[in-house]
Amino acid sequence: MSIGIDVDYKNNQFKYPELTRIIGEPTTATLIVLLKEVRANASSVHTDLGGGEDGHLGLVCTPEVYQELVPNGGFYYRPDNPGRLTLQLGMTQYEIAQARDEHAEETRVFREVIGVERALRQQLVTAIEPKYLHALRSPGTNKLAQTIPEIVAHLFSTYGDVTPQDLRELTARVEGLIYPPQEPVDTIFGEIDDLATIANYAKAPLTDFQKVNMAYIHFQKCGIFKSALTKWDESNDNDKTWLGFKQHFRAAHKAMKRTGALTIKDTFNRDTVANMVQEELHQVFMASQQPQDVLDMAEVESRSTSSASLPQATTTTTSTAPPSIASDITM
Repeated sequence: MSIGIDVDYKNNQFKYPELTRIIGEPTTATLIVLLKEVRANASSVHTDLGGGEDGHLGLVCTPEVYQELVPNGGFYYRPDNPGRLTLQLGMTQYEIAQARDEHAEETRVFREVIGVERALRQQLVTAIEPKYLHALRSPGTNKLAQTIPEIVAHLFSTYGDVTPQDLRELTARVEGLIYPPQEPVDTIFGEIDDLATIANYAKAPLTDFQKVNMAYIHFQKCGIFKSALTKWDESNDNDKTWLGFKQHFRAAHKAMKRTGALTIKDTFNRDTVANMVQEELHQVFMASQQPQDVLDMAEVESRSTSSASLPQATTTTTSTAPPSIASDITM
């Protein structure tokens, strides 16, 4: 059976058919880009392993990292080779058919994992210059026998160099981001998770408390998550994990979207600003026109008074009419 192994995952299912190539020695920055693309490719192949929502993401992460990244808290397990089908004596035709179907599915899933892993490993080999992977190759076969997480860990530990100053600057950048509430909350979660990944390889891992506080401040600045923040504050301390925080605010954001709270808030702000600008422009216009209007009216009144004081004979003679306000303005 070739199902699962001979599938062209790279060109038919991967989000990135070609990984971003690293020219020269890998760095933390280039490895982070590579890691994100590998994770995206693994996630793009559907499977029921690990809950079915994140594809084969668990194939390229350690169990600890996978637990942090997967929102439903599922567990990705790598299936063993089921081997040949073994039938027991005395089995009914129905039991035999059922055993064959189960064995075929187990074999398919196993071969799929092997196929996806092989495609991802080949992508890494293509994206990184051979000399930087030489230490991982088997002396006898010259093959890479390590899992994807083992390969990534080797690259980061050997070539990833994050100084305390680098980590401080990256942290400041994430803390200084402005989160627009109309965007998915995972926009800010992703930034914090990326920072946590870098911090792990810098041997200065972020705690759940630090990650939660960072995201909490971002949502607090928005001004529209007050209810969700209050509920979070009132929740049990044992539930206040980074994963729990992400689940809580994903649900809160979804509810606000469904009820139109985000749209209403956005429209209110936009209309309010537009009205304020319009009113200010009107006041500026009136202020600029008022002196001229007063002058025009004063001139008309002066002319009217002068006309009234002339002799009757003069007023009865034909003459041009006094200039109007409109004509004064156009003069």
